[in-house]
Amino acid sequence: MEKAHIIAVSGDQIAADIIGLALIKHFGKARDVTGKSVWEQRHIQLAIELGPGVKEAAPILLRSKTLKAGDTDFSRLLSSVKEYAFSQTF
Repeated sequence: MEKAHIIAVSGDQIAADIIGLALIKHFGKARDVTGKSVWEQRHIQLAIELGPGVKEAAPILLRSKTLKAGDTDFSRLLSSVKEYAFSQTF
Protein backbone atom coordinates (compact mmCIF):
# COMPACT_ATOMS: atom_id res chain seq x y z
CA MET A 1 0.00 0.00 0.00
CA GLU A 2 1.33 3.42 -0.98
CA LYS A 3 1.21 6.21 1.55
CA ALA A 4 0.06 9.53 0.15
CA HIS A 5 1.05 11.58 3.22
CA ILE A 6 -1.89 13.91 2.57
CA ILE A 7 -4.19 15.68 4.99
CA ALA A 8 -7.45 16.90 3.47
CA VAL A 9 -9.71 19.15 5.50
CA SER A 10 -13.01 20.68 4.47
CA GLY A 11 -16.23 21.95 5.92
CA ASP A 12 -17.94 20.75 2.76
CA GLN A 13 -18.46 16.99 2.52
CA ILE A 14 -18.84 16.98 -1.27
CA ALA A 15 -15.69 19.05 -1.80
CA ALA A 16 -13.75 16.67 0.48
CA ASP A 17 -15.07 13.66 -1.46
CA ILE A 18 -14.13 15.27 -4.78
CA ILE A 19 -10.54 15.77 -3.63
CA GLY A 20 -10.46 12.25 -2.15
CA LEU A 21 -11.70 10.77 -5.41
CA ALA A 22 -9.11 12.78 -7.34
CA LEU A 23 -6.41 11.28 -5.11
CA ILE A 24 -7.75 7.78 -5.74
CA LYS A 25 -7.71 8.47 -9.49
CA HIS A 26 -4.14 9.77 -9.28
CA PHE A 27 -2.95 6.57 -7.64
CA GLY A 28 -5.16 4.42 -9.90
CA LYS A 29 -6.40 2.31 -7.01
CA ALA A 30 -10.08 1.65 -7.77
CA ARG A 31 -11.43 0.77 -11.21
CA ASP A 32 -14.93 2.02 -10.42
CA VAL A 33 -13.38 5.42 -9.61
CA THR A 34 -10.65 5.62 -12.24
CA GLY A 35 -12.98 4.86 -15.15
CA LYS A 36 -15.00 8.07 -14.98
CA SER A 37 -14.93 11.69 -13.87
CA VAL A 38 -15.05 12.30 -10.13
CA TRP A 39 -18.17 14.35 -10.80
CA GLU A 40 -19.85 11.35 -12.46
CA GLN A 41 -19.54 9.15 -9.38
CA ARG A 42 -22.95 8.00 -8.19
CA HIS A 43 -22.60 9.24 -4.61
CA ILE A 44 -21.39 12.65 -5.81
CA GLN A 45 -24.38 12.96 -8.13
CA LEU A 46 -26.74 11.99 -5.31
CA ALA A 47 -25.09 14.43 -2.89
CA ILE A 48 -25.38 17.24 -5.44
CA GLU A 49 -29.05 16.38 -5.90
CA LEU A 50 -29.65 16.47 -2.13
CA GLY A 51 -27.76 19.76 -1.79
CA PRO A 52 -25.44 19.54 1.25
CA GLY A 53 -22.43 21.12 -0.47
CA VAL A 54 -20.79 22.30 -3.68
CA LYS A 55 -22.52 21.56 -6.96
CA GLU A 56 -19.58 22.39 -9.22
CA ALA A 57 -15.82 22.75 -9.08
CA ALA A 58 -15.68 26.56 -9.07
CA PRO A 59 -16.28 27.12 -5.32
CA ILE A 60 -13.66 24.56 -4.25
CA LEU A 61 -10.50 26.24 -2.98
CA LEU A 62 -7.54 23.90 -2.84
CA ARG A 63 -4.69 25.10 -0.65
CA SER A 64 -1.54 23.08 -0.43
CA LYS A 65 1.79 23.01 1.31
CA THR A 66 4.58 20.49 1.16
CA LEU A 67 6.93 19.94 4.06
CA LYS A 68 9.82 19.27 1.68
CA ALA A 69 11.19 22.19 -0.35
CA GLY A 70 11.36 21.40 -4.07
CA ASP A 71 9.28 18.23 -3.75
CA THR A 72 8.54 17.46 -7.41
CA ASP A 73 6.49 14.36 -6.54
CA PHE A 74 4.12 16.53 -4.51
CA SER A 75 3.90 19.04 -7.35
CA ARG A 76 2.96 16.27 -9.79
CA LEU A 77 0.41 14.87 -7.34
CA LEU A 78 -1.15 18.29 -6.85
CA SER A 79 -1.34 18.92 -10.62
CA SER A 80 -3.02 15.57 -11.12
CA VAL A 81 -5.54 16.16 -8.30
CA LYS A 82 -6.40 19.59 -9.71
CA GLU A 83 -6.89 18.11 -13.18
CA TYR A 84 -9.26 15.43 -11.91
CA ALA A 85 -11.14 17.63 -9.42
CA PHE A 86 -11.55 20.77 -11.50
CA SER A 87 -12.30 19.30 -14.92
CA GLN A 88 -16.01 18.94 -14.48
CA THR A 89 -17.41 16.72 -17.20
CA PHE A 90 -20.67 14.81 -17.06
